[in-house]
Amino acid sequence: MTAEDAIWQECEANNLLTARRLAEELLVTDPESYVAHYAVGRAYSDEDGNLGKARFHFDEADRLYDRLYPAPGSETPWERHYLLVWYRYNTAHLQEDFEAELSIMDHHDAFFDPDVGADRGWALMKLGRDDEARAVAEAGLASEDREQQSLGNNVLCVLESEAGHREAGNAACFAAYEHERTDASPDLTVDACNAASSAMTVFDHGLVERLYKEATTGGTNNATNPWGYLSWLYVLEGRGSEALSAVENMQAWRARQPADMRDQSRAETDVFLARFLLAAGRPDRAMPIIDRAIAFPDRRAMNSEGEEQSRGAALLLRTSIRKALRAREDEEASTYGVWMRWTHWLASWAPDFQDWSDRRRVAAVLVDERRLARTVRPYMDGGVYIPPWQLGDLFPIAGDGVISAVLEAQEPNEELPAASGYYEAYRAELAWRAGDREAVLTHADRAFAQLSTSEVALRARVAALAGDLAWRHGDLDQALAYQEDALLHDPGVFRRLNLRVPASVAVDTPGAVPDAVGDMLWRSPRFSADGRGFSVRIDGDAQSVSVCLFGASGATLSCTDVDRPAPEEGQLPIDDAAFARLVAMEFHDRAFGLALGASVVDYDSLDGTTTARGQDARERVDKLLEQLP
Repeated sequence: MTAEDAIWQECEANNLLTARRLAEELLVTDPESYVAHYAVGRAYSDEDGNLGKARFHFDEADRLYDRLYPAPGSETPWERHYLLVWYRYNTAHLQEDFEAELSIMDHHDAFFDPDVGADRGWALMKLGRDDEARAVAEAGLASEDREQQSLGNNVLCVLESEAGHREAGNAACFAAYEHERTDASPDLTVDACNAASSAMTVFDHGLVERLYKEATTGGTNNATNPWGYLSWLYVLEGRGSEALSAVENMQAWRARQPADMRDQSRAETDVFLARFLLAAGRPDRAMPIIDRAIAFPDRRAMNSEGEEQSRGAALLLRTSIRKALRAREDEEASTYGVWMRWTHWLASWAPDFQDWSDRRRVAAVLVDERRLARTVRPYMDGGVYIPPWQLGDLFPIAGDGVISAVLEAQEPNEELPAASGYYEAYRAELAWRAGDREAVLTHADRAFAQLSTSEVALRARVAALAGDLAWRHGDLDQALAYQEDALLHDPGVFRRLNLRVPASVAVDTPGAVPDAVGDMLWRSPRFSADGRGFSVRIDGDAQSVSVCLFGASGATLSCTDVDRPAPEEGQLPIDDAAFARLVAMEFHDRAFGLALGASVVDYDSLDGTTTARGQDARERVDKLLEQLP
């Protein structure tokens, strides 16, 4: 067996580190061995995820092969050549060099039959050559080759979706999914995720969940992480417990992906995680994760979304996280004495240049009118992807007048009546920003009537805003009805929007620690003193304190039980003031944090299930955070 045959055999057995060691030894004596260059490229690609070095060696291997065998023929080692060309193509694709990808396909067609055909569609589409992409996709559908049919369906799925055609895009994506399902050995990871995303454009929440779950039965040898999309779905549906489970599974799925695929979606996974942590009331942990996603963005070769779109979405998410983080810092400052509170208040007036920069960069991404229009249209491809419950954070950046004009221009283009509820929700937020109470209530009521009950986070946001304006105009009964609804379904919205609720604070068992907690919560920026609103009751002693938030109807909205922590070895026990601050912040994080939607908890029972499950979910969040890098 020759040295090259031994190296090739190791590659075939997927012993790539051994193959690279042998290949590097061979390159010392034979620098023109195409097999050695191929083996080194495979190790860099599949083991290290280093696409730059891998591509150099694959290109060199193909160049050397072509010099040895300049023409196709049955006497040549064509099977090896085919693999060389495929790895060259795949690496150029992952590096988003689509012109080179098309050139490599031409090289393939000169040596092999059949031609690549519909494989060209994705590269043509990414280069903006949509007419050519559509032509090769339709040719693939007309062929008798199943792989060509599948490729054709997937290209048409993206083309129709990017064109803004809800029903046509959904039909094309579902056709690709159904085609894959009939395969002898189907792998539904990508096709089911695409079909789920298209089902969302027609507002079919039930089908979306089923398809994403089906995608999790597929393989991990691609850049798609279906658990991340499930976490996104559960967050907007207010299903906190399921969202947490999906995030846990997302991390496990990511660990199983090959290195080159994992690195294609690293930032996207971080965005999913940061958005969950924002919704769960942990902006302090979300911030470093979204920072990492922005500093190290993904390549977008395997995603129809462009680099600017994904960057704009991540930057807007960071502004939302920063706003929630400031609200949490205000809550923490309220637990200290006068001097610390004044110091914090003065520091809050300092300009935040990073926030200013992020907002400017988001605005720059949305200068394109078509992109802004697609961003505002709910779940539409071609824009900056922002979930509807977060879209209101864009309004002060783009400008209320601009958003209002876009809403009026785009709603007539909607094919489906279900879209109207989203437009009404957005108009309610614009009216809240203008302080127009009557308009807020009018648009809010229309939104509630038209939005799917699955849109829990968006409905809670509208309810919180309507309740806030009703309260500020003196209509306490209406305010409490809206605010209690929001607190039941997505309590984190009050922190994210920096809103207050009217409430009284009472200490049931006086003592140094409970009294201190009561004083801190009276100062909390989440509450405004009003004996007719919600109520916060504090019970306990110097070792254990319980704080509960009750609705105006007497329903238990949340309860937080905190025991005084045992001192670390060699450390003194924390004093009463520090323990009281710990209780107050635990209460804020739990009362305005992780939501457990109505699909998880029967709120009508009011038997403590909400509280018990909330505690369990919080512990799981803490465990997840401990495992993060």
